Amino acid sequence: MRLLSLILLLLLVAFGFLLYYVTEPFFFPGLPVFHCKASWYVDSLTASGEHYDFLALSAAHKTLPLGSYVVVKNLRNHKTVLVRINDRGPYVAGRCLDLSKRAAWRLGMLKEGVVDVHMQVIWPPPFLNKKLKNADQ
Repeated sequence: MRLLSLILLLLLVAFGFLLYYVTEPFFFPGLPVFHCKASWYVDSLTASGEHYDFLALSAAHKTLPLGSYVVVKNLRNHKTVLVRINDRGPYVAGRCLDLSKRAAWRLGMLKEGVVDVHMQVIWPPPFLNKKLKNADQ
């Protein structure tokens, strides 16, 4: 019984270590990566019907299904964030994503406002989503 308790304790410590140190999202090999410009915004109501929460890790995209998950990487400082698409936009030419204020803060782009990013859709997988062909427009 003591041996089982010791093993469980070691597993919990190891899991806690991983959660503490492996917090950066990463790009998945084999899935397409799109290069585009992203900005951040503040709004009151989203296209999904949710109230805009500037503390949420969320974003707006023109064509991806609401509820999609996207990994976004700032190409200037290489910071990454995982966001959920819950709104439509941006409606400015040349931009593919509008990020929440918290996502922009995580990417270190609050001062710049608009940055070059790589984005990768991780859910739903591209083979399930025909709209992904136009994701970078």
